Amino acid sequence: MIVFIVFVVALALPAVWLFARTRPATTRVDLLMRFNAAAWGIAAFSGCAVWIYLSGASAQGVEGDGSSYVAVVGGVAIGSTVLLAAALVRLLVFRRLR
Repeated sequence: MIVFIVFVVALALPAVWLFARTRPATTRVDLLMRFNAAAWGIAAFSGCAVWIYLSGASAQGVEGDGSSYVAVVGGVAIGSTVLLAAALVRLLVFRRLR
C-alpha cells in the first residue's frame, strides 16, 4: 500500500510542480487567476469523473467490476494531464509580448 501511495504521488507531483512553477509575465493578472481556478477545477472534475467511471461504483452502492487501484491511477493520470496542458497554455498564452 505504501508503494502504491508513493507511485500516485510520483505520478501527480511533476504536473503540480510544473503548473505551480510556470509564472508567466502578464499584465492581465485577473484573467490569469480565473484561468488558474478553471484549470484546477477541470483537473479535479475530470479526475473524479474518470475515477467514478473506472471504479464502476454507482449511486446505489453496488460495486462494479472495476479495480479501485486502477481507478485512482486513472484519475490522477488524467488530472495530471490536464494540469500539464494548462501549464503549456499558461506559458504560450499568458506572456508579455515585447
